[in-house]
Amino acid sequence: MRTVLTRQGKRESGFWKGTDRRASFRYEVGIPLRYRRAGRGPDFAWKLGRSLDMSARGIRIDIPETMPTGSRLELSMDWPGLYHGTDMVRLSLVGYITRVDGQGVALRILRHRFLVPAAVRLRHAEEKRAVA
Repeated sequence: MRTVLTRQGKRESGFWKGTDRRASFRYEVGIPLRYRRAGRGPDFAWKLGRSLDMSARGIRIDIPETMPTGSRLELSMDWPGLYHGTDMVRLSLVGYITRVDGQGVALRILRHRFLVPAAVRLRHAEEKRAVA
């Protein structure tokens, strides 16, 4: 299985030519995602976006709307690769927006968890019954 993660080297933006100050490396991750403002109610419906890159502490996403810095978002995306014998899991995370610019929306990750989607759980159950 090919990985969707590609490690990004040190960046040099247009006006700032120093070394990358990030504490952890960012990886290019072009995965479709669902997002919503954290909370409940009709204004908090799931919408579609795309991840651009991420590290252990942050993620940069592309979404079709502008949100203010400090807003909390919930993200959900299918995460490929083997995880405890499961070939697909759902990454669910909560973060707050730290920066919005022409390169995307940057979030600081507050918490995350991996969930096994119901379809995968059902397939594994069927495979176990077939073997037994």
